[in-house]
Amino acid sequence: MSKRFTSTVKWDKLWFQELPPRLKCFWQYITERCDVAGVWEVNYRLASFLIGEDVNESDLTAFGDRVELLGDDKLWVKEYVKFQQTTLSRKCPAQKPVFLLLEKHGLLGKIPQNIIKDTDRVTVRVTDRVTDSVGLGTPKPTSNSN
Repeated sequence: MSKRFTSTVKWDKLWFQELPPRLKCFWQYITERCDVAGVWEVNYRLASFLIGEDVNESDLTAFGDRVELLGDDKLWVKEYVKFQQTTLSRKCPAQKPVFLLLEKHGLLGKIPQNIIKDTDRVTVRVTDRVTDSVGLGTPKPTSNSN
């Protein structure tokens, strides 16, 4: 079961207040069913069934520039990663899936660069370690699990 942060102040935002209840549910559905990169595999039939009201592609206009269609079968919630992660670091093992999915969907360049920390420094460090290890003939690390 995935757990997500949610904004309790969205209810105070004018754009959200103006949505009819079915689109408020649709927004919640998308933000709770997307992957960790904020990409939802479009399935209006399932969304309609679970929400209990019909939703379709034309309803996305109510969300304005908060979402972006990626082809015919995917939708990206643009601020999702920034909201869920605040900052991203390749040094953080828990964020590896976020980077992998952003790269897979071709979205890494669309993430605000000010939230990505230590990207260049980490790449240099890993390269230096590999070069040093190969040059010194250092044995491969072994598992410490017993």
